[in-house]
Amino acid sequence: MLDYTKPVTLRLDKTYKYVYFIDYDHPLRSNNAGRVHYHRHVMSLILGRWLRSNEIVHHKDHNR
Repeated sequence: MLDYTKPVTLRLDKTYKYVYFIDYDHPLRSNNAGRVHYHRHVMSLILGRWLRSNEIVHHKDHNR
């Protein structure tokens, strides 16, 4: 089971409509920007492991 208890501030990417947060130490961060897509983070917590870069998360409601 993964444990992630850091407080985060959710943000919205206005171009692509993805919810994300910034964490420079997170295993799912994008390059050096520290951006972590929230849906990938949540799915990792549900699965109990960090997602690999080649794994795709589809939304239940088909919305971003």
